[in-house]
Amino acid sequence: MLVRDDGTLYPNNFAKVGVLDGELTLSDEPTNIRVMERVTENIVRVFIK
Repeated sequence: MLVRDDGTLYPNNFAKVGVLDGELTLSDEPTNIRVMERVTENIVRVFIK
């Protein structure tokens, strides 16, 4: 799935939904959202388990 992010994500890391605007942001703990690749400056492809 392609989603918007805040620019902090990079491949093979976990993401969570941001509080203010709903964009994905980097997670310190494992989540069910894993980043597969960066598509553009503010779009990433993720795998949701």
